[in-house]
Amino acid sequence: MDSAILNGFNVHISDSYVLQFVKIERGLYLLDTTNIDFNNLRQAFSFLNTVDENKKQFQQREIDRADAAIILHRKINFPAHDKFIRIVQHNLLRNNPLTVGDIQRSNKIYGPPIPSLKGRTRYQASSRVEALEPIQIPQALYEDLKNVTLCFDFHFVNGITVFHTISRRINYRTVSFPLSRSAVSIMEELKEIFRKYNSRGFRITNIHGDCEFEKIRTSIPPIQLHTCGVDDHVPEIERSVQTQKNENCSVCNGLPYKCLPRVMVRELILQGNTFLNAFGSPDSLGDGLTPRNIIDNLPHVDFKDLSHEFGQYVQLHVTEKVTNTMRSRTIGAIVLGPNNARGRYNYMSLETGSKIDGRVVAQLPLTKEVIERVN
Repeated sequence: MDSAILNGFNVHISDSYVLQFVKIERGLYLLDTTNIDFNNLRQAFSFLNTVDENKKQFQQREIDRADAAIILHRKINFPAHDKFIRIVQHNLLRNNPLTVGDIQRSNKIYGPPIPSLKGRTRYQASSRVEALEPIQIPQALYEDLKNVTLCFDFHFVNGITVFHTISRRINYRTVSFPLSRSAVSIMEELKEIFRKYNSRGFRITNIHGDCEFEKIRTSIPPIQLHTCGVDDHVPEIERSVQTQKNENCSVCNGLPYKCLPRVMVRELILQGNTFLNAFGSPDSLGDGLTPRNIIDNLPHVDFKDLSHEFGQYVQLHVTEKVTNTMRSRTIGAIVLGPNNARGRYNYMSLETGSKIDGRVVAQLPLTKEVIERVN
């Protein structure tokens, strides 16, 4: 920027989005956020693959030829990708101006043609699930940690009630989404948590929370309940809530969506909790063991199991009992969080907005229509 016009500098987030910092004193520059459109700013920082971003890699003439390849593909009955290349490569269409490069470019920009996926996908048997060896906890470590102190509290994310717990020293976290904050709902959530710890031989002896949880005091003996005063908080759970919100907020700011459905918000919270347990923290105890190893009895996360990103657009094959119909064999879906980070994922159907299961047959760049459907 010319300092004769304005003493400041510009930060180019994208081709169409620029942040302007103006000097207010020596060595200090200010960004005025009054008129910033944060929805556009969020999209500028999106790391998911979108059609608009893909188009920026090519000239307009190349995009037009890629569009023409898609039209030709549609005219000749959506042949398989290899067959389509063979048709063009061996001049089986006379006077065809398109090249194999145009076909490959169309796939680069738009991904595999969806009609072909919907019409050609067939059932495939599931891969064999490998048996996992139980995680052995050293006896000395177990004796040191077997009596567990649990901290818990409620917090809210986009209006969703989250019941969150963390154990002292082990630092194992849980999240759940009760329908209410009544004593009955709290006890139902706690019973599930108790079973999880007990299954690995641990015993919860003390619970710390704020004064809201006084209503369950008579329901949990012999476990000791310790509550803090009004306007006081248990430091471990407060730090853990902030850590989780930081994780979730980071993911949200890498997505191109303006708002997330409740099912995506819940899965985002669960994903953040899964990875916090999987990687632990510097002050976790365990001789190289993470909270996931100690309580969930699961090994470290396998890199090969991290096949998708949260919020990614995929075509999903859902098994049907009757297959000799003209119904679509795949449906559009959005990737949600990993299921225990063991290679399986949950998905949100773009048709119903509900959580579904299935097999991914193609990963596709996000289109404006898909983004608007999620919003």
